[in-house]
Amino acid sequence: MLRTVIFDKPQKEIEVQNAIEALLLGRGLNKGIDYDRESGKFEFSGKEYIQILLFLNYHYALK
Repeated sequence: MLRTVIFDKPQKEIEVQNAIEALLLGRGLNKGIDYDRESGKFEFSGKEYIQILLFLNYHYALK
């Protein structure tokens, strides 16, 4: 699915994040209701990570 919104090789991570968000918006999801970007941190194996996408209704995060 990402190939439908990314035409050239991404140079930065933010380009991939924006493409994923474009897909979510195209599917009718609403930011702040269905998902949120870079909201919150979590710790795993002694390291702290920022959640790139958090799907609020599904209790699922994309790191």
